[in-house]
Amino acid sequence: MLLKTVVSENLPGWQPAYAYFMEISHGLMGFFPAITSESHKIVVCLDRSDLEKIWTQLPIRNVKVNKELFHINMAKKLVIPMNSPRQGDADSEDFFLIAKGDLPGYLAKQYFFAWAEGLLNLHDCSDAHFPKE
Repeated sequence: MLLKTVVSENLPGWQPAYAYFMEISHGLMGFFPAITSESHKIVVCLDRSDLEKIWTQLPIRNVKVNKELFHINMAKKLVIPMNSPRQGDADSEDFFLIAKGDLPGYLAKQYFFAWAEGLLNLHDCSDAHFPKE
């Protein structure tokens, strides 16, 4: 689903809300968020603590946690960014929403989460940590 569809057609069930996603913190140009291995959609959580649980399932990397405003449809479990330098234009596509109580089912699936591709040969990240609020 596209943002312009939600806005132009004033579809029912959509509401603005803040949610969280994480990306590799690397100091270079590029955007490498946590994604699903199946759909390659960016993972967005309503609960910041869910991101830390996902982070433990991924190859260890330092991350940046982002809190942004999204259009969210809880019934359809869809989320579309509203204002983001990387997204938020009329052609923005939906991300993968993890709502309250959904995470255990996804964590049970091996390799369900991944980092977006692009960075090769990162330095040793064994001392990486999840950022505090």
